[in-house]
Amino acid sequence: MILLMRKYVEIDEATLLFLKNEIERTQMGPRRILRNTRGERPVDLNSGIVARWLSGHTTRAQASHLNFVLDRLASTPSVSIDARERVELSAAIIAELQGLRDQSGIGAWALLSPRPNEVPEGLHPATIQQWLDGKVKSARRDHLEFVRKRWCPDFGDDF
Repeated sequence: MILLMRKYVEIDEATLLFLKNEIERTQMGPRRILRNTRGERPVDLNSGIVARWLSGHTTRAQASHLNFVLDRLASTPSVSIDARERVELSAAIIAELQGLRDQSGIGAWALLSPRPNEVPEGLHPATIQQWLDGKVKSARRDHLEFVRKRWCPDFGDDF
């Protein structure tokens, strides 16, 4: 029987603060950090482990886990504050989105399926469907621009 030695490191206040700042900078939660990394991440690392670090419930981590998460965050570009700006969903915007959907023949669920790692954090098919149904009054600008470009790549950024 082979015994594996796991090297653990303490997650001190400075490390925890750094992790939280990186998550804020990238707008990536624990699940998003690990999305589509199954072959490259440590086999026993999951989003629950990262969430426990962030909540302070766990103050130690396997060094390989922490290093992977820190490397992943460091390689992710910042999300600008402006990207989270909200846009009022006027009748004209809703009609435009419905037209783009109808022209493309691609529904909300199929729209987000290809290359899911490119989908902005917090954007879900149900969210898009709520826009189309007129059930919400506003949406994040970056979400609208992403959906608009997926349905019609020739459009610019003028919401």
